[in-house]
Amino acid sequence: MLNVHSVHYKTSPMKTDHPPIITAQELASYVVCPESWRLKRIGLGVRKSSPRTEEVQRLKQEWVLSTELSTQLRIYAKWIYALLVIFVGVLFVADRHLSDKLREAMREKLQILQVGRNPQ
Repeated sequence: MLNVHSVHYKTSPMKTDHPPIITAQELASYVVCPESWRLKRIGLGVRKSSPRTEEVQRLKQEWVLSTELSTQLRIYAKWIYALLVIFVGVLFVADRHLSDKLREAMREKLQILQVGRNPQ
């Protein structure tokens, strides 16, 4: 069982009469490994930086950057797709609403051109 009173706490500039509050993260850490939680609580569980740790941090940073880039590209692709759908929709609506007079005028011009090519 978790006994907060038996742990030696790090000293802080402000002395209080009650023990510090244990956060949910600390409680989760205790549930996973009580000894690790105790060592961190008294200040002995801090890991020192090593070349391997630095490499892991660098790889993690690269992964974060690539994830951010792919997310941004996905957003751009969605915008382009939406604009394309809107453009095709506008073309479809415009084509459907051409007036009959305009269509008739185009047919007449076409007939004149065809007659001009094939004189009889």
